Amino acid sequence: MATLNVQDYGADPTSGGDDSGAINAALDDASSGDTVLIPAVPNPDTDYYSIDPGSEVGVSLGASESGVTLAGEGYDSVLRQAGGRSGNMFTVRVDAGSSAITDLTIENLRVDGNARNNGGANNGWGIIVMKSDASQPQDRNIQVRGCWVEDALTAGIQVARATTVSYCTVANGDKHGISTTYARNMASGEVNRIDHCHTYGNTYYGVDMHGKAEVSNHRGENDGYGFKSSNDFDVYGAGTGHVHTCRNSKFEGWDIFGFQLTHPVEELYLEDVEVADGGGWGFRLSEGGNYYIRGNGIKTVNTGLTRGSEGGIRIGGQNGVNVVDESGTTAVMRVEDTNGNTGVAVNDSSSGSVDLVEYANVGTPVRENTSSGTNIESARQVSSVGAVSYPALSEVGAEAWGSDTTDTTDDTTTSDVEPASPMALTTTGGYAVTASGYAVTAGASVTPGTGGSAGNLVTDFESIADLGATFDYGDRAFLSTAANYEDGGSQSLAVGGSDGGYDEIVATPSASDPLPQFFEKGEVANYYVRADTKVGYTGAIFGAADDRNFYSFNIVWDLDGVVVYNKSGGSFTNVQQESWLSGVGDTNRWYQLRVVRDDGTLGGADDDIRLELRDPAADSTLWSYSFNDATHADAVGVGMHTNRFGSGATTFLDNIVKE
Repeated sequence: MATLNVQDYGADPTSGGDDSGAINAALDDASSGDTVLIPAVPNPDTDYYSIDPGSEVGVSLGASESGVTLAGEGYDSVLRQAGGRSGNMFTVRVDAGSSAITDLTIENLRVDGNARNNGGANNGWGIIVMKSDASQPQDRNIQVRGCWVEDALTAGIQVARATTVSYCTVANGDKHGISTTYARNMASGEVNRIDHCHTYGNTYYGVDMHGKAEVSNHRGENDGYGFKSSNDFDVYGAGTGHVHTCRNSKFEGWDIFGFQLTHPVEELYLEDVEVADGGGWGFRLSEGGNYYIRGNGIKTVNTGLTRGSEGGIRIGGQNGVNVVDESGTTAVMRVEDTNGNTGVAVNDSSSGSVDLVEYANVGTPVRENTSSGTNIESARQVSSVGAVSYPALSEVGAEAWGSDTTDTTDDTTTSDVEPASPMALTTTGGYAVTASGYAVTAGASVTPGTGGSAGNLVTDFESIADLGATFDYGDRAFLSTAANYEDGGSQSLAVGGSDGGYDEIVATPSASDPLPQFFEKGEVANYYVRADTKVGYTGAIFGAADDRNFYSFNIVWDLDGVVVYNKSGGSFTNVQQESWLSGVGDTNRWYQLRVVRDDGTLGGADDDIRLELRDPAADSTLWSYSFNDATHADAVGVGMHTNRFGSGATTFLDNIVKE
């Protein structure tokens, strides 16, 4: 069993030239049991293996790759589709044609589909396992695991048959996250499995199920739809049918429906599935088929946010929906907070039985059409509906691959737990999580004000924290005591309300109220921020003592990029801007803004300023920019600000830590 390094075949992530030929040459030389290695790139900010083959297929794996492993070394082993393409784009394609593939593994890679620079292309996939003809032989035991796939045009990962996708993170695609669209000619007992994956920010479906598919232990966030069950690619062998299972999973922050059927299926099994914080129906069970609701049932929380009268769960409406009354199994539907809309709506063209509807804070608990056939055995109001079981975010996705994880945890302990702050172990020099540090109480919040007003004023935050405060739309709060700063000084940290109803956290330096002057040359200031919605910007302020000369370094959430401004003499100048940066702008993920003021000892020249955007969890730099500015004195101030253009958008801030 040999390891074949693609760099030995000519792949060079620093050259910008096409690397697909070198990768394919290594695959051609590999035998069963061998590993083809794609090493981490030297500088993840600028380097990547370019997939620019001059044809639609980049990295190609066929029957001769049976028993081979295509492996990276983690997030920094990145394949990027070239820009300016037309037609179809397959960054990594598995297709044995008239033969069959067995025991193939793809693992520990990052694939950038680069849809942002391929607007003229027809379709594009990050990783695809396909069968173009239903009569072709059946593949066996294909594994895609521990991979990051981002910005794909059609689907991040799309699989055909006998494929397991596990511990993968698929994000920010133009259409779907993970799809089993090409699930063709599947034999009895054969199924595509999606396990412990994480999808987020995909425009259409986080998970798009066809054929025989099982989704387990999944977390989806901020996709257009959480997941879909369908048969619209009905090209299966005789007697196979569409059988879908989803268990121990949660989908949240979707725009349209948490779960949707678009075509009838043969069987659908739902067990411990929650959908939350979405625009319309949580579950839209409207297409024909036999539905089995098992375990702790299905659950919706905070649905109907934007789509009129749509609420928790819709049953029936067309094509003969049947909720199967299983002996020895209790079919439970749990509905909480439908924003005044219906809890469970039972329409015509439905049959079967729901044993229990449990509801809290809904409009009409159960609405049944006179022609409906589904029987609701019991409905009861509770103060809070019961829990279903699913994994924590830290237990899914590529970041969790290879770690010891527990399959599921009760949602009473995981559903409302925010990502852990990276601050817990980063105190240095007494400037961070101490009584004199620059921080606010963990979980502190203020009452929302009205748009354009100052909102509720709060002055007595405690300055001790690991986790930072949560500020909501229209809030305004102040930190104004000298004890909050290592070297004293009086400075307000304001939150929201002052710019036409925007959420704004801004340090407003002036001659009478200067930024605290403790950030000297030869030191580094670290800011920690994250956001729950891709709107507005959040950043660091550093500069002189008044409002005539300072810098603003921001994450622009909705552009997945950064921008640097300089205010000099009362006017703003755009110093640097980068949009659509890989790995930047994800929601519910901590970012570190690192400001380095060099004195010639930190890797640059005297008076250099280096700005870095980092991923503290991965300990990696996503973007950096350096320039020289001698106009600031030996010590400058620091502050923070955020503008959240929209009601309900929230920014989470942590301490400013000095090195």
